[in-house]
Amino acid sequence: MKAVKKGDINLKALREKLREPVKGQFRYHESPGSTFKFSYGSKFKGIPIETYIIADNEVRYLPLEVAQHLNSCSYLIFDTFKDANGKPISRIKKKERRVSFDSLSFNPIEDVGDDNNLIVEAEPLVQMK
Repeated sequence: MKAVKKGDINLKALREKLREPVKGQFRYHESPGSTFKFSYGSKFKGIPIETYIIADNEVRYLPLEVAQHLNSCSYLIFDTFKDANGKPISRIKKKERRVSFDSLSFNPIEDVGDDNNLIVEAEPLVQMK
């Protein structure tokens, strides 16, 4: 067995961590109320491609790496304007999320209550001028 040197990544531990199931609520921003079907291929060898079908607002367990993938599903919307010379220039206007997976590991839905009306007030640490 090959020894892991200081600074090397322990791939076995990383694989186990990314395959741990996490509880969360799926949100389909692009088509609320619908189901979303997708296939995911793990970063690691030996794990087959998995196909998922998830309904909007469904609470379920998914591997951490799949949850991270869902939270990265977005596309950019560009805005075009003209510079001082009249040359058209494109820039990013906003990033639109397609789907997301909101973790419930630290805030289980059962602990929120029936009304789901949580009010949190925060004060800035430094006064802005």
